[in-house]
Amino acid sequence: MFNRLTYTFVPLSVAIRDPDPVALTLKLAHAKADAIISQGKIPNDGKPSLLICADQVIVCNGTIREKPENEEQARFYLRSYKDYPAEAVDAVVVVNTATGQRWEGVATGKIFWKEIPESKIDELIAKGDIFSCAGGFVVEQLRDYIMFVSFSLGYMISKMFIHSFLSPETLKATSQS
Repeated sequence: MFNRLTYTFVPLSVAIRDPDPVALTLKLAHAKADAIISQGKIPNDGKPSLLICADQVIVCNGTIREKPENEEQARFYLRSYKDYPAEAVDAVVVVNTATGQRWEGVATGKIFWKEIPESKIDELIAKGDIFSCAGGFVVEQLRDYIMFVSFSLGYMISKMFIHSFLSPETLKATSQS
């Protein structure tokens, strides 16, 4: 999602654990902001900057799922979605680097899946993108999975929230605070 913005995008991973997916994603997004600021990765051109950090986890059957660590785990994730919905928990933190003021938001949505055939699982694993995404599916490439989705509850609303949270109007307002 952030690659489509006309801003610098820096992927960053931090290791934090929390049993609450909302708290976890917020802690991860704040930790990413802290790491970028402490490492001096903010442009120092005398102009205020907005730092946008985000994280997502998938909750399935009460278990927080991050990126699959290997092919076996990816297969397990994709096979299990027919039995349990995947709940996406997305957090965004925006930091005004001039003032240090922060804004945060969290959105959630569920996807209910049909069974994904083994041939499709093989194809998705071979493509490799699923290893860089929470829960083992790529939100931006949902079209690759859409025929296996029964329905979603609030999932697109969740994505629209994130987009509206990062709208030009919101970003302008935060940069002026």
